Amino acid sequence: MKKRTKKDIFIKLIKYILLFLLIFEMIAVFLFKKSIYALMLINLLIYIYMIFYILYFKKELLESSISYVNKLIFGICIIIMVLNLIYNFNIFGLINIFTIVSVYCLGADILRVLIRKIGIITLYEYMIEFVLLIRNNIYTEKMNITNKRNILILVSKLSNGGAERVAANLANNLATRYDNVIVVTYNSKGKNTYECSAKRIDIKDEKIKRIIQIREIKKKYNITHCISFCTTANFLNCASNFGEKKIISIRNYLSLNSKERFLNKIQARISAKFADKIVTVSKVIEIEQEEKYKVDKKKLITINNFYEEDLINEKIKNGIITDKEKKLFDEYDVVITIGRLVHQKGQWYLIRAFKEVIKECPNARLVILGKGEYKNFLQELISKLDMKKYVKLYGFKENPYIYLKNSKVFVLESLFEGMSNVILEAMSCGLPIIATDCLAGNREILAPDTEITKNTNKMELAKYGIIVPVGNGKLLEDEELTHEEVELKKAIIKMLTDKKLQQKYKKASLTRINDFKKEKIIDQWYKLIEEDNI
Repeated sequence: MKKRTKKDIFIKLIKYILLFLLIFEMIAVFLFKKSIYALMLINLLIYIYMIFYILYFKKELLESSISYVNKLIFGICIIIMVLNLIYNFNIFGLINIFTIVSVYCLGADILRVLIRKIGIITLYEYMIEFVLLIRNNIYTEKMNITNKRNILILVSKLSNGGAERVAANLANNLATRYDNVIVVTYNSKGKNTYECSAKRIDIKDEKIKRIIQIREIKKKYNITHCISFCTTANFLNCASNFGEKKIISIRNYLSLNSKERFLNKIQARISAKFADKIVTVSKVIEIEQEEKYKVDKKKLITINNFYEEDLINEKIKNGIITDKEKKLFDEYDVVITIGRLVHQKGQWYLIRAFKEVIKECPNARLVILGKGEYKNFLQELISKLDMKKYVKLYGFKENPYIYLKNSKVFVLESLFEGMSNVILEAMSCGLPIIATDCLAGNREILAPDTEITKNTNKMELAKYGIIVPVGNGKLLEDEELTHEEVELKKAIIKMLTDKKLQQKYKKASLTRINDFKKEKIIDQWYKLIEEDNI
């Protein structure tokens, strides 16, 4: 038998100390409900130990096999976890069982444990969420049968986002037809900027507890239809199943979103499996879901976004801008874009192209509305290009329509979209449109008679606006303009200098927007909700 060294004894001792502490933590969770503090304390000790181990021994750690004893312990923990999940729903207890498994059964491979511990809460929460999803879709309680439609709309918040705006608008319109419409939000930290006349419930619990609370809400209000918007909400909808019809809404071309976390993509695909109906916001997204993600065609339906004509007109009528802003719009040809300041929206391409635009159109100015994580980057880019005089970042505006109405041209330079609300809103304000040929919805709006999956590599004068090639997503500063940026520059210059073309596309916008009127689109939602076979 191989003689144990002091190092082996030290590792074994520490391992069993950790095991004891984790068992103590689990007991504390179950008996004394001190879950958060216990969890933080034990995880901190584990972090310190593993970091110390790696730094002290300074050697590559190899993965070792799990012994039969450890496999037995692992199996027992899984059984306990499932039983606990079905009967008790003690979430923190489940997390701690998994923690014991990872430290004890995989304890010989300290490096692997360290990697897992760095994201241990997130990883285990996902695992438990998936088990909850399966459990709630197998064991559904009987609902009180009723002919009434009790509708729950599930969305992260009611502010600063296209999906959030659509959710609020849909809730307001459904509330005029159905007596029981509830909007549930779970990430509403700030002010709600979108008006909502339906009943509101805001969930304060985080992560896994949301599933349990949403399911309780469905039970309490005898929900017959739950409509959710975006990946996380769609997953929560399916995971909290109580026997209602689950309608999920997919807002973006999923495979192009490189920033979307891998686990979120898994969530999206699993949600599609458990949903009763999947509403895509454009036809291209429907095709992607069917062909790339193998979603059952019978589940899929495309319902475009709609625009609120009365609301927009009222906002324009009562809108107020500062004297400084009014002077800008009165004296200059303002090109405007609206969107969150994030990677997806690609505003840096527009800023870089605009530096060349003003050489031929010195009276042009660029206004950007929106807020987001790229604000500092865009501000630094504007300074680096010496464009402070020509480009204005106005931040997020609750009433963007007064700014649209006073502008000359609207530009959307996104890398990918679902179906852009702001294009529809700009059209309703009579603006000529320039937009990238990104997947999914821009071409469907501006060139509905062409192949919807076409991707142009040059400026295209389409039926309802100008389409330009989409950028490759690379962050650029003072480098030479890319081919895509050159085409964008050409489109803006042409729209500003060719007055006949500008008038043509103004009229085209006012014609095309009629296809997205609220009455037409909301009828599709009514029909979907009142179907008996979904």
